[in-house]
Amino acid sequence: MRDVPPSVDVFAMYDGAGDSLLHVLPGRWPILNPLFNPTAAGSHHATVVSTAAAAFEMESDATPAAIAQRHALIVSYHYCHPAGGFLQGTKSITPDDLDRHLRALRQNFVCTTIGELMNPRADLPEVVAVVTFDDGFKDVAEHALPVLQRWGVPATIYCSSAPLLEGKVLNVHRSHLLQARLGIERFRSEFEAALASHGGFVPEPAERLSLRDLYRYDNPATRRFKKLLNFELPYPLLDAVLRQLCETFIGRDEEIVPQLYLSAGEIRRCLDAGLEIGAHGHQHLVLSRLSEEEQRREMIVARDYFDAEFGLRGMPWSHPYGAAGCWNDVTSRLLAEVGFSSAATKVRAIVKPSDLRARWELPRFDVRDVFDDAGNLVGDGLEALFVAD
Repeated sequence: MRDVPPSVDVFAMYDGAGDSLLHVLPGRWPILNPLFNPTAAGSHHATVVSTAAAAFEMESDATPAAIAQRHALIVSYHYCHPAGGFLQGTKSITPDDLDRHLRALRQNFVCTTIGELMNPRADLPEVVAVVTFDDGFKDVAEHALPVLQRWGVPATIYCSSAPLLEGKVLNVHRSHLLQARLGIERFRSEFEAALASHGGFVPEPAERLSLRDLYRYDNPATRRFKKLLNFELPYPLLDAVLRQLCETFIGRDEEIVPQLYLSAGEIRRCLDAGLEIGAHGHQHLVLSRLSEEEQRREMIVARDYFDAEFGLRGMPWSHPYGAAGCWNDVTSRLLAEVGFSSAATKVRAIVKPSDLRARWELPRFDVRDVFDDAGNLVGDGLEALFVAD
């Protein structure tokens, strides 16, 4: 993507809201590409052209592209709920935030699912957007689904199987709830006191995992605490301490699970609405911390549950935590052997054809990387959508 040469005259074709890629990506070279499917219900054009392309048919459908030509912006969400209620204090977007985000995406991209993105026969243009939700939270069905349906945007929902199969709250979400209820400083203090009551332990240094780009929105003290929680404490000890704190300050698993996670019935409702369900592990464990057999079990238990309960096969996978270093070469080999179709990360980058060919390390942006506080697309991070692979 280049700055517009001063000798070239440029004009923008506006949609009904007066938006175009020239405004989304200010000061950048406009793209000759229909980025939105004009045949979809309620759609708007958002195509920018130069005077040299006067013969371009503005009403034509987006040109189908082979997987070797596709680029994608994948946006990762977690919680989506109004302020207040059981999840008050979690780092969340509101349904109104999501509404603004989907409006911006629909005006500038064809929106699709991970499965369709990976399908070489899918009728897609060269540039698409994918909305994903990790963790299988109940607020997807309660609050996000109506907004997705209003804008006609599909999405891929990555769910872990332990809450559904065992009625278990995942440790990562115990931490979220405790931080939301107590605040980070008191949570850390209560955690350290509870940890001390369990005696000594031998940490597993996170450096051995070669983790990168962790917790960029947190301060150094919070980052250190989260590394201890998620990457250094032995799992049995972590489970015991977090369960103890949750029962003291939040509630028991059987009280929390129905309020926090999608039920089987709600997953069926999402499937009936055209959403795609992917797997996010069984217990949301850091795969690179596990042995080969432990990794295999995490995958097989999740695979077999979603197959038996919903008839889902060849599902997409999302690496728990998602930062580089949270999976390894064994992970990718096992995912292929067990029968998953792709794997998404939280490595912040545009998906290029080389990523699609490799399948097991699809990059995704966090929602906060893509939209500003007003819900507008942040242009600088999207330049790679229009750079050859």
